[in-house]
This record gives sequence, C-alpha cells and structure tokens, in this order.
Amino acid sequence: TFRVFPGEFVPGIKMKQKYNSFKNKFQFELIGVNKEGKLISGQSVSIRILKRNWQSIKTKAPNGSVQTKNTLVNELVDHSDLALSSEPVSYSFQPSSAGSYSITVQDKNGMSFAKTIFYAYGGCYVSWDSRDVSTVGLIPDKNIYKPGDIAKILVKSNYSKAKAIITLEREKVIWQKSTPKYGIIAFE
Repeated sequence: TFRVFPGEFVPGIKMKQKYNSFKNKFQFELIGVNKEGKLISGQSVSIRILKRNWQSIKTKAPNGSVQTKNTLVNELVDHSDLALSSEPVSYSFQPSSAGSYSITVQDKNGMSFAKTIFYAYGGCYVSWDSRDVSTVGLIPDKNIYKPGDIAKILVKSNYSKAKAIITLEREKVIWQKSTPKYGIIAFE
C-alpha cells in the first residue's frame, strides 16, 4: 500500500470554538503539513467562508403524504489568500448574522483542502436541514467530556419562537431550566 497526496502539502484547521454568538469573532489556526508530516512555510492558501442557507419546500406526494425537500444554498461571505508559516497562522471571521457556516482552506496550486463547519447563534431564526418539524438537533462543543467539564450544547430547532425546557437526568431529574427560545440557542 502507498499514500497518494492531492498536492505538495495538506492544509489543516483548528477551531477555537465550534459555535459562538454572531456578535463575537470566530478564531482559527491554520497549518500545512508536507508528506512527512512536518509543518511547512511559505505556501499560499485560499480561504473561503460560506454561509450555509437551507431552503425548505413542502410537496405533496402522489399518495397524498406531505414531504419536505431541503436544498442547501451556499453564499460566499468571506474570501482571502495568505501564506502559511512554520507556526500556526491565526485567522478570524466576524459573522454578520446567526447561521451555519463553513470554512475551507485550499492549496492554491493543488487539490488538497481542509473544511469544517461552525455555527453562529443569536437574535434570529435560522433554517436547518431538517426532515421533521418536531425534531430538535443538539450539537455538543466537544466529542468527549471529563468529570468536571462544562458542556456547551447548541440547540437547532425549526421553531423561530418557543419555550425550551432543559433537563439533566440520571434515573431522575437532577437539574432543569426553562427559557424562551428565539432562533439558535446555546446552553452551558
């Protein structure tokens, strides 16, 4: 077996936070590694940030059932070029509104790229790729938690205004909180 690299190097993205208020800047660290896994310097990359807008249309099937068709429409909201360094390069982005975003860092001379999704919350309703209006999506800020860690959870809902009731349970309700919900919310 052997590895095939899409370019001279492979870009990488480290997010400081997976989601944040749209009023705050998102911080990223960008790197590039060569085929030996060593950090490279001087290579140019293109950075694109897209706002991911979901458009939903309800249609009636021949059997009479109602189906929802979701279409993703990407809007370019930021673009820049920069040179990578032998140390991680800081990059920041200030969203203008709540929503789902993606950042792509691509080798300007090749096919290699890195891409990740992040979320800005606060202030307004945001549409999601949801097949069922009664479904709520929960996105944790980390994949693994240690005892004593504080979990931050992003709540993706199809309702622009609702009352959210949050509970922590282990064979019984240990903790609960209720709050009015407007648009995207995050809880600690």
